Amino acid sequence: MAVQLHSRLPRGRVLTLIMGVWVAALGLGLLPAHFWHCLCDLNKCSRMVPLFSRSYLAVWALSSLLVFLLMVAVYIRIFFYVRRRVERMAEHVSCHPRYRETTLSLVKTVVIILGAFVICWTPGQVVLLLDGLDCKSCNVLAVEKYFLLLAEANSLVNAVVYSCRDAEMRRTFRHLLCCMCLRWSNHRSACYSSSARTGASTRIMLPENGHPLMDSTL
Repeated sequence: MAVQLHSRLPRGRVLTLIMGVWVAALGLGLLPAHFWHCLCDLNKCSRMVPLFSRSYLAVWALSSLLVFLLMVAVYIRIFFYVRRRVERMAEHVSCHPRYRETTLSLVKTVVIILGAFVICWTPGQVVLLLDGLDCKSCNVLAVEKYFLLLAEANSLVNAVVYSCRDAEMRRTFRHLLCCMCLRWSNHRSACYSSSARTGASTRIMLPENGHPLMDSTL
């Protein structure tokens, strides 16, 4: 028996919302290339993204932070809903304790992944917002590379979280690491054996005219 979260929204409205999100994302991505740029007024250019207008950068960073906040609120609500639903089902239906633990563990994993995403990407968005607001006292270029590295580390954090929270993922990562180490060890052994055979088959011959010749027998 699985927990199912039924939505009251009709399918057409859900598809409309998805299409609206994609249209908004494409619009924000295409605006600086065609309309919202600083080519006509270089004083309005951003320091972090030189061809982008500071006003566009501020709007984009602010909208991203609002989306992050909305995502956190929605997933926290989902977590408490699922936990309350599982506890209510446990009172009326005789279900195995393992089922309750698995369901809550899955929801916790999703919440942790979302939290890691927000932690890794929020500092960079804040720096972009400060640059868009033309903060003179904020040395955004000094911390830009560190926050960019933090954002790129989010993929590594996801792999670590999944491998720590899920036994099957741990086995998969362990299998991949073992295969990579075994392949590297076999390649190194083959290279060492080949170089040893080549060195053993090479000898220097001195003919009667006194000039050395290299004779390599493979």
